[in-house]
Amino acid sequence: MTARSSPTPSLSPLSPASPAASALPAHPKPLSPPLASGLRESQRSFSDYQSQAFPLRPPSFFALELAGECGELCNLEKKIWRAPERPYDAAHLAEEAADVLITLLNYCNARGIDLESAVEAKLEHIERRRQQGVMGAVSDGGSGGVP
Repeated sequence: MTARSSPTPSLSPLSPASPAASALPAHPKPLSPPLASGLRESQRSFSDYQSQAFPLRPPSFFALELAGECGELCNLEKKIWRAPERPYDAAHLAEEAADVLITLLNYCNARGIDLESAVEAKLEHIERRRQQGVMGAVSDGGSGGVP
């Protein structure tokens, strides 16, 4: 098992928002959905690599692999949730998150799913529902905002 260490605080745009910053206004203003551009190019690159490096695999293989990789990431999060005061291995979390993304891209390629288009459509749908007041604040599950 690798040594567990707390991550260095980051000021990157990928850092989770503080609990106070995540409060939703009573009347949400329209927002532009996040950009999904670039996914298509990444997906194509993964497809090229996969076809050259590995034998052809059916979508069901990647769906099962995705379930396993998600399970590994979730298991790490469960351990953090159980003992939030203990340091954790941020590099291990990043590695498992990368496994999930890689496997998702491989699954989409095997199924012929244009992930960029699918994500853009979904983000537009989410924004419409948010504007209608259907999507509200999500509970932090009692973690007190602890990531």
